[in-house]
Amino acid sequence: MPIQLIEHLFIFGFMKSLSPSHQKYMIDLGTKLRDIRRSKSYSQAQLAIDSEMEVSQISRIERGVLNTSVLTLLKIAVVLDVELSDLLPTHLSEDS
Repeated sequence: MPIQLIEHLFIFGFMKSLSPSHQKYMIDLGTKLRDIRRSKSYSQAQLAIDSEMEVSQISRIERGVLNTSVLTLLKIAVVLDVELSDLLPTHLSEDS
């Protein structure tokens, strides 16, 4: 089985296990990261290099399909010269 298919099946299974509000939070986090990255004129590739990550990891975070660690987000925030809190959505609601 091709590795990309395995990755897609894993992501699909992971996303199905999250509540809708958690899925929305991850998507919102990814959207904020993408917006900040673009406003700082960073490509995904350059952000990955500067934060010592894989481009695919940046891409999955921005698409909201990777539940990343706080330490990873902190590395990204340092590279982008923003506060960690700037990357985080402002709320998590079970009603969302």
